[in-house]
Amino acid sequence: MSKIPQITGEEMIHLLERMGFYVKRKKGAHHFLYHLDDPSRFALVSVHSGETIPPSTLRNILTTSKISIDELRNQILTISRNFNRRGLNHL
Repeated sequence: MSKIPQITGEEMIHLLERMGFYVKRKKGAHHFLYHLDDPSRFALVSVHSGETIPPSTLRNILTTSKISIDELRNQILTISRNFNRRGLNHL
């Protein structure tokens, strides 16, 4: 099993949107995301400025959204490669 990446709530929302999820509603710092094709896939992401998502919370998000750690890591690598081509060094 791969090591879980450390990412912020904002980064997680960006990744989920690229994977076919959309923000259905927000309540305070909590963003409720659902998959466009499969409503049984959802995620609740809490966004606090600059704070990384704890590993147990990230595992729970991945479980409810039916995404593996490897799929998440591949998405991060894809975005990083695209940003590095444009001269950006962050997610």
